[in-house]
Amino acid sequence: MIHIRNDFNNPPEKLLSENCQKLIERSLIEKKKQSSSNNYYGDPNVVNQLRKLSQDKCSYCEVLSHGGFHVDHYRPLSSVKMIPTHKGYYWLSCEWSNLIFSCNACNIKKSNQFPIENEFLRVNEPSGDWRADSAQYKMEMPLIIHPQMDHPSEHMTFLPNGMVRDLTKKGQYTIDVCGLNRKDLINKRLKAINEIINLLYSQIKMFIEKEYDGKQLRTALCVVFSLLDRRSSSENEFSRLHWIFQAEFEIFIKDFIPETKALQLVIDAFRWFSVKKSKKIQLKSMFE
Repeated sequence: MIHIRNDFNNPPEKLLSENCQKLIERSLIEKKKQSSSNNYYGDPNVVNQLRKLSQDKCSYCEVLSHGGFHVDHYRPLSSVKMIPTHKGYYWLSCEWSNLIFSCNACNIKKSNQFPIENEFLRVNEPSGDWRADSAQYKMEMPLIIHPQMDHPSEHMTFLPNGMVRDLTKKGQYTIDVCGLNRKDLINKRLKAINEIINLLYSQIKMFIEKEYDGKQLRTALCVVFSLLDRRSSSENEFSRLHWIFQAEFEIFIKDFIPETKALQLVIDAFRWFSVKKSKKIQLKSMFE
């Protein structure tokens, strides 16, 4: 999960249309979600704008969109799990700050769950500012990360075994509610990690078998490091995982490259690559 920038002041035109406003008014009168609301939040232009914001990835698990994606409502519309008296946040069906681009699996797992820290401050009726960053909704202290408001890196991190580990209570609830440690996700993340590890190990093997000298080895390893760096760019699948891989490089590789000498060669080359990259970034910033 990564932070997604969204301008809550600039919703798609479909959500500002006269018909959409009439639907919201009807929802307020009947005090329930309108079945036709999907014609607005599910409008292709709205969905495509959300898709673009999330860079064609699930906003919760970072899986690339390959069909089966949905518009998730951060605050559920029809009911709230474990709160039988709550009718759901039906008035937020077309609220731009309540719409999240989500894969089918995360959307189903999350469903109508919406745990908050301050249950006695849960909003039960529409009033005031409906934006997710308004005071009344912030006071609920949601226990699910809002990708467009929160910074997920403050609440969770990734491990070399492909799992997500919580750093805060909010991170813990988000992992559980969205199922971010479901088996298929762990396997996909582990596959991504192993792809880099196997590439590194194959270069080390060439050196051990004397097909590379030291300089050739460093050059070959830097090609792999560059691949890892590119995969940490936000438009790529599991970009945050790859960023953590770089940030905690030695932790990620130590159990996969057991030979002490080979491990040290990789670590030294990565440190050299990181210094060169840092100098390149500094030089670039001087001329911007």
